[in-house]
Amino acid sequence: GHNAGTLEDLCLLTVEDNPLLKCVDDYLECAKDKGEQFRHVHKNKLYCFLAAKDDSIGSRFGLAFKARVWPPNHPALEPFKKIIQEM
Repeated sequence: GHNAGTLEDLCLLTVEDNPLLKCVDDYLECAKDKGEQFRHVHKNKLYCFLAAKDDSIGSRFGLAFKARVWPPNHPALEPFKKIIQEM
């Protein structure tokens, strides 16, 4: 299932135009075809995206924000900027 409104969804929203997400979706679709079941597909999607970013492999949220994986000026992040800056 997909849980809208999670921190993962917010992060993914900031990179929704990134062509890498098509690769991520294709990979997860392939894994599903092989019998994998994702209880938290937003987490799978986020960490799959991070795994493809060489300097962010295994990053935690705070580190990914500091590495600017998620565009800091994206409008979706406005309400969370203060929290994120304190991470």
